Amino acid sequence: MSTPVLRRTFSCVAALAVGVVGLGPGTAAEAAPRLAPAATVSSVASGAAGLGTSARAATSSSWTLSGAGWGHGVGMSQYGAMEMAKEGRTAAEILGHYYTGTDYAAVDDRQVLNVNLLHGATSVSLEVKGLAAGSGGMRITAGGSRMTGAPGATAKVTRSGAEVTVTCPACSPATTLTGRSASVTWDDDKTLLDVGGTAYRDGYLRLIATPGASTLEAVARVRIHDEYLDYIREVPWSWPVEALEAQAAAARGFAISAYDDGLTSSCACHVYDTVRSQVYGGYPGTSERELWANWRAAVRASGGSIISSVYSSSSGGRTQNSEDVWVSAVPYLRSVDDHWSRRASNPNRAWVATPTKAALAGAFGLPDVARLDLSRRYRSGAVATATATSAGGASASISGGAFSSALGLKSSYVRRPVSRYSGSSRYATAAAVARSHSASATTVVIASGADKARSAVAVTGPLAQALDAPLLLTKSSGLPSSTRAELERRGSRLTSAVVVGGPALVSATVVDQLKALGLSVTRVAGPDRYALSAAVARRIAKVRPVSTAVVASGSALADAISAGGPAGRLGEPILLTRTTGVPSSVSAALDDLGVTAVRLVGTGTSISAGVEDALRSSVGTVRRISGSSRYTVAANIATFYRPLVPDATRVTLVAGTDATQSLAVSAGSLGHMTLYVTTTFLPSQSRNVLQRSGDIERVLVIGGTKAVPVGVAVTAGRA
Repeated sequence: MSTPVLRRTFSCVAALAVGVVGLGPGTAAEAAPRLAPAATVSSVASGAAGLGTSARAATSSSWTLSGAGWGHGVGMSQYGAMEMAKEGRTAAEILGHYYTGTDYAAVDDRQVLNVNLLHGATSVSLEVKGLAAGSGGMRITAGGSRMTGAPGATAKVTRSGAEVTVTCPACSPATTLTGRSASVTWDDDKTLLDVGGTAYRDGYLRLIATPGASTLEAVARVRIHDEYLDYIREVPWSWPVEALEAQAAAARGFAISAYDDGLTSSCACHVYDTVRSQVYGGYPGTSERELWANWRAAVRASGGSIISSVYSSSSGGRTQNSEDVWVSAVPYLRSVDDHWSRRASNPNRAWVATPTKAALAGAFGLPDVARLDLSRRYRSGAVATATATSAGGASASISGGAFSSALGLKSSYVRRPVSRYSGSSRYATAAAVARSHSASATTVVIASGADKARSAVAVTGPLAQALDAPLLLTKSSGLPSSTRAELERRGSRLTSAVVVGGPALVSATVVDQLKALGLSVTRVAGPDRYALSAAVARRIAKVRPVSTAVVASGSALADAISAGGPAGRLGEPILLTRTTGVPSSVSAALDDLGVTAVRLVGTGTSISAGVEDALRSSVGTVRRISGSSRYTVAANIATFYRPLVPDATRVTLVAGTDATQSLAVSAGSLGHMTLYVTTTFLPSQSRNVLQRSGDIERVLVIGGTKAVPVGVAVTAGRA
């Protein structure tokens, strides 16, 4: 029988089967969804651990690895094919997309395939079951003799030295046979043979001794065209017909390629019945029959296959080149767009694994891992090389495939997810951040978005956190439409507003507008930026005890902004100081609040040694967090706070320029570590923090693509 198949439209046959058939466990050879009862998707390959909790401390014993996709990512993505079919693409279009430079041709698919059903079994149980009226029994042959069992008969196969022994009490004329091998046949279409708990209708069975071992192999011999392909359970049979036809074509091609490669001696088979090759299931139950008809129709449709048509469940958004996973560059296994894999239908569009730090170190042969660098990537976005560095400075590198295999990850598409909060203006961006805040908030913090008000909003993040309130920005002349829309969206749940800054920053008009929305309004203000920061600290102390505070420069505001998130999480207010002296309003606040420890953030240029000495004499404990630039200061602040914050699982990225500081202030209300980036690249200081932060699950970007370009955000996620 000839069946239409996909053929390459080029020559060069030699490389076709390289690295495709016979991939052992741990290679994620054909990790894929398989059919489960009621056509649900179940896990069939060794996957990653479940979703990690978002409350792990930075000193936990695990390392968080986020990723996407399941399997090696070469060739067709099954979830991608399903989504393409839902869009109306034909099977030919689906296959043509994933297998570059192919078209349909005819090929003979009547070959008889050896499928290993049980590998290395100590014994094999057999039972013959009637399927239809007039069903027959099973016939077992071994050592030149035969016995027959009627429906209901059971047999047990064991090893006897170099031979196999079959015992069947209800069989006749013999009840025991012994030989170098045993074969079992049964009446097709009327009878099922249960082999180790799975029932089969077609083909016949051979039982042989495992080469070099004292166990058994159960091998089915089935015709590819129908007896094999009819029972492939790689995708739910309820999927769209074009997706089923594409899968049938790929499965046919894989089987033909495996047949052409010849038998594997260790299993006496061409393929296994698991994801080690592709999933070959038993006869479907009653509830599955209707869906099975869909699959069988797809097998017989005028689709086809492709030689060595490898496939996997899904990719991370782009498939891999064959040489990125195995050795040879196969011309039709090129990296192509697979955004369909990232859709909600795919349960593995995003996953989180939490390997232990010991397991991570073991993967690299290091005593520990202090830094993990995953920045070397293939075009697909999958990890090409993973490099780990120990606390002692030793480093080791392994391939992305070895990395994912060693840790039992679902794929090598390992990267932190990136989310972006942005809007058409600084006010709209603040509103976007505010929308992520709890819907049950009863208080909102309002601050000016004007450039002249940066010193005010630089200290506002910890206040918003203390009040469990979203932070919104306003113009002096009135509430911007985006700010008003967020206030109205929250409705009557909001009952009060805290305005930061005097009337010169937030006018009486804004206060009246807030009151008109039904909010009671209080104002926190001061005659200058220093007094204002002290007033904000006092307001925080009304709802949280304050024993530690951050002191930052009133002129180098980038340092204060980068400290706002983690400092606020710990209830630490931010107080501003002059370069050469501590303002009296700040000194009084430190004394009145009973502050006993200060985090002094900034360089000696922005905050002099004299200020540090004065604080130490009045407060006691002073820890300076400094650096050569605002990027380094922010990175060092993040490094300092990361072990102190109990659930440091997020990090915010903001542009480090003066012009974008009004966007960056929103980061302080989120309570995460804040890292600065440029508009063209991810600074090495920020990259280093990401690579040393094993608990960070997600990157949050604040601002549009002009402030933080897509490429910079992607680089951070792949660091």
